[in-house]
Amino acid sequence: MKIRFLLFWAFLAGASADSASDYIRVSDAPGGTRVLEIAVRTFAVPGTPARSLSFVGVSHIGTARYYENLQTLLDSADLVLFEGVGGDEEDFRKPNRDQIDEASAMQVALARALELEFQLHAIDYDRDHFVNSDMTVLEMFALFSGENPDELSEEGLHRLRETMETMQGQGLSGQLLEMMIGRVETHPGFRRGFAWAMVEILGTLRGDMSEMKGLPQDMRDLLTILLEKRNDVVVRDVAEVLGQPAPPGHIMVFYGAAHMYDLEKRLVEKFSLEPVATQWFPAFIGNLQASGLNALQKRLLNGYVRQQVQTMRMMMPDNQSKEDGTGDPPMALPDNG
Repeated sequence: MKIRFLLFWAFLAGASADSASDYIRVSDAPGGTRVLEIAVRTFAVPGTPARSLSFVGVSHIGTARYYENLQTLLDSADLVLFEGVGGDEEDFRKPNRDQIDEASAMQVALARALELEFQLHAIDYDRDHFVNSDMTVLEMFALFSGENPDELSEEGLHRLRETMETMQGQGLSGQLLEMMIGRVETHPGFRRGFAWAMVEILGTLRGDMSEMKGLPQDMRDLLTILLEKRNDVVVRDVAEVLGQPAPPGHIMVFYGAAHMYDLEKRLVEKFSLEPVATQWFPAFIGNLQASGLNALQKRLLNGYVRQQVQTMRMMMPDNQSKEDGTGDPPMALPDNG
C-alpha cells in the first residue's frame, strides 16, 4: 500500500459524480497503445462579463510534448494560480536544476527511468501572470514539525515525515523505490512495461483520494493535509481574485490532478460556476505487447496489474463510478505474449 501510494503521488501528487468530474482517463490508440490523459475543465463565472475559470489538472511526469502543450495553454491565461510549496520564492521561478533533483529525487528518477520529463524541469514558471497559490515553506514546516496537533495525528506526522524522506530518496522506502526504479531504468522492456502498468493503474483513480476505503487513519490524515488543506489556500485565493473590482478575464488553477475533484466541487458550489468545455491532454503512453518483454514476463505483469486495478476499484468511494468504460482492466494476454 505504501509504495503504491507514493508512486501515485509522484505522478499526480483524481468518475463521474454528482457535482465534480473526472480528471484522469485512459484511452486507446492504434497498435494496442494505452494513453493516460489529464483533463482541463473550463467554467464560466456567473455575474461577471466574460470571466472564466479553468482547472488545469497535471501529471507531475509526462512527455515533453505534454508539457509544451500545457505551457502554451497556461501562457494564454490572464492569471495562473499554481501549485508549489514555497512557490512564492525566487528560487522556484528560476530554479537550480540540482536543487530540484535533490528535493524531488524520486519523481526525477521516475521520469528518467521512463524516458519522460519532470514537471518542474519542463514548465517555465517565470511569468508575470503566474501567482503561487499554495502553503508557504513555513506553513508546511509547521505541519512537518507537528505544530498543528489538532490537524495531524502522531501517526500522520510520522507518515508525512516518511513521505517527504521518500520523495527525496531517503529512508528505507526511498531506498527500496530507488532500487526498483534503477532496475526499470536499466532494462528497456521493464521501462516500457512499467509505463503501461502505470497508465492502467492510475487510470482507475476516482474522486477524493482521502475518502478511499480501507486507508489507514494516518494515511487518511496525510492525504487530508496534502490535498484538502492546500486546496483551502486555492479556494481562498480564487475568492480574493474574483472579489476584485475588475477580476482577470481568464483564470487558471494549475495543480496536480489528484487535487482537482475537491477543488472543482468546492469552487463550483461556492461561485455557481457553469461548465463550458473540457479538453484532454495526453500525458504519456504504454503498450505491453510492444514492450519487448517475453511471454512469461507479460503474463506476470498483466496479472499484477489486474490485481492492482481490482484493488483500487474496490477502494474507490461508493459514490464514484466510471461511465465511459475507460480504465477497464487490461485484456487477457494470449499464451504466446
